[in-house]
Amino acid sequence: MTNAQLTEMRHALNIMRMCLNSLRTNGGTTLHLLRLVNDVDRLQMDLDDMAGSGRPEPEAAPRFARDEVVYIADGYLVWHDADDEGIGGHRQ
Repeated sequence: MTNAQLTEMRHALNIMRMCLNSLRTNGGTTLHLLRLVNDVDRLQMDLDDMAGSGRPEPEAAPRFARDEVVYIADGYLVWHDADDEGIGGHRQ
């Protein structure tokens, strides 16, 4: 996108935001209006990301290979008083 297109998009979003604020002032806050406000906010964030001025991307979670086995020690989990799922509880 060119700078002119980004500027035009920002201008259109600002106009939409002003219209939504006017609707909120005159007609009250409705669920539909809140959704539209949320949509405009999301569009603004996406536009900022496209322009390179948005927040940095969050770091991706570490990935494991499909054949890699990840062991979880029993000490982290507390299952001593849990019922067996799928076959019914043993304490009835």
